[in-house]
Amino acid sequence: MWHYKIKWVGACAEGASLPDGGYCIWGQFEVVMDQGIDPNLGPGHQVLALARPNGYGVNLP
Repeated sequence: MWHYKIKWVGACAEGASLPDGGYCIWGQFEVVMDQGIDPNLGPGHQVLALARPNGYGVNLP
């Protein structure tokens, strides 16, 4: 099970890390949250991206 939160940011380099902690996909979108559980990555919950703020009114510490 995996979850993503993606927002439009305009032009950005594919795979580039962005200053707020997300990363660019499809040349114009930022993955602001990328997390889930995958037994191939190891036991437990994994977080691969958590931009701050991660958009949509959520402001995590």
